Amino acid sequence: VEALPSDTVAAPRNLSSSLRRKLDMIAEQHGGDVPLHGRLFAQWMHHAFPNECSRPGAPGVTEAPMTHDEWRARRNTSTQVPERVMQELTDLALKSE
Repeated sequence: VEALPSDTVAAPRNLSSSLRRKLDMIAEQHGGDVPLHGRLFAQWMHHAFPNECSRPGAPGVTEAPMTHDEWRARRNTSTQVPERVMQELTDLALKSE
């Protein structure tokens, strides 16, 4: 995430230690993995990218869970990523190590 530029912040961005700890806590709650489509990660992203990521729904107010197919249908999108894009993201991640 630190290596990702945005419209308002150039990379590398400086994530605070408290923000990093919050992400670690999310991972700890899920066996070391961070669920990318979960509420906690959405809230974390809002704090990491406050100008680009709108505030997620209020606590206690959630939509009914969707299956993968329902999510795709609702957004009329694909979860496929071109190989070129995957390679660009891999290269970017390797540069930030």
